[in-house]
Amino acid sequence: MAHRVEIREVYRTYAPPAWVRPTVERILDQIPDKFITGLKTVVLTEASGLSRHRRRAKTTSRRKKVRIREAWGLYHQKSKGEPAWIELFVDNIVHWHGGMLRVQFIRDYVIGEVLLHEVGHHIHATKAPEYKEKEDVADEWKARMLRLYLLKRYWYFLPLARGLVRFSKWIRSIIGSG
Repeated sequence: MAHRVEIREVYRTYAPPAWVRPTVERILDQIPDKFITGLKTVVLTEASGLSRHRRRAKTTSRRKKVRIREAWGLYHQKSKGEPAWIELFVDNIVHWHGGMLRVQFIRDYVIGEVLLHEVGHHIHATKAPEYKEKEDVADEWKARMLRLYLLKRYWYFLPLARGLVRFSKWIRSIIGSG
């Protein structure tokens, strides 16, 4: 399938897990065109391979300075004739979540959290500007899109989840009345 957003992998020394790119592709394929118009590229890279200048550089998040080398992802707005793009630091994402990423549902959730947060910044900057904290707006878009993606991909979990909720309420009613 032809992707509307180009995915580039730029690693110096890091060898990412084989599932990373297909997971990013799958998530991007579920985003409506109207939200990613103007977004040219998602770059999958490693924080450990950043230049000295970029390792020392900082970005602002929720009015605090954060080192780029510790970030999971960055959104780069359109500027000087260059289209908007997203950078995901795969080594940071995988290292932080470790062994949990053996399960595809968790992979989708974790990559979706980071990627869709950055897409939320793109939507905020280009389609739906709001006068709120930009991280909060990106989180709202992320939550909305991630919920839709997971419900569509893992629809078969929904009846199981409902059953577990009923079962836990039943158990609590038994324990509570004893």
